Amino acid sequence: ISHLKYLKVVYVPEEFKSDQRKTSLDIASEASEIISEYLVGCRNTGIGWGFTMYETAKQLSYADSKWGGSFTPLIGVSSESSPYLQVNTITDHFSEKSFGTANYTNIPIALDNQQQMSKMEKSKLKEIETRWSKLDSAIVGLGTPYKKDATFMISEAGSMYKEVLSKDHAVGDILATFFRENGEIIHMPPAYKIVAIDLNKLMMIPKVLCLAGGNEKVMGIYTAIRMNYINGLVTDSNTAQKLLELFNKNSTQKERGVK
Repeated sequence: ISHLKYLKVVYVPEEFKSDQRKTSLDIASEASEIISEYLVGCRNTGIGWGFTMYETAKQLSYADSKWGGSFTPLIGVSSESSPYLQVNTITDHFSEKSFGTANYTNIPIALDNQQQMSKMEKSKLKEIETRWSKLDSAIVGLGTPYKKDATFMISEAGSMYKEVLSKDHAVGDILATFFRENGEIIHMPPAYKIVAIDLNKLMMIPKVLCLAGGNEKVMGIYTAIRMNYINGLVTDSNTAQKLLELFNKNSTQKERGVK
């Protein structure tokens, strides 16, 4: 897949190709082994959230020598109790295991635009946005298309955002920003602001490694690669095969002049 600067594929037997949890755990296991090498020379790394990110952080071994720099959450704090959405905890694991430093945030993932921010909130938001502007690397997950019965990461704006998502055809999300197959962003209702690095700014970071795989995520990963939201990927063998087929199909259509 020529669009990527880095690709690591972990073998997952065909019998488990529909097992999202098994696939994610295998990806996390592989990612925990290669991240220290991937981040060589990086000093400021942004950290995302999600099941695979959480499991990767848990499985990281304590470094024999310091390899971590400064780690910063790429998204605000969720009020959901799921450990996979606790970005400060995930960030802390990365910094602890690598003997780096962690920068935490207490800003909610969704801000109500109808309520005026305090001076302290404005200062904290500016601080983390400044840190995002200095990143040289990022590690993120990628979510499946929106499902009505799934745990929703933005409960603060739940009903309004869910209504928007239910009418659109999102193929996935990165850092709670959902996008369509053509790469278009599905925006939050104007009453709220998502506190997360903008995907157009994420793609400007030199190294952006995505940890994701599974049948439900294929089109989301394909779109994220095609839009240059990510330039590195750790995935499973079944997903990698489907991605290769999609890119080959797209290449053939371009050669034939098919849009």
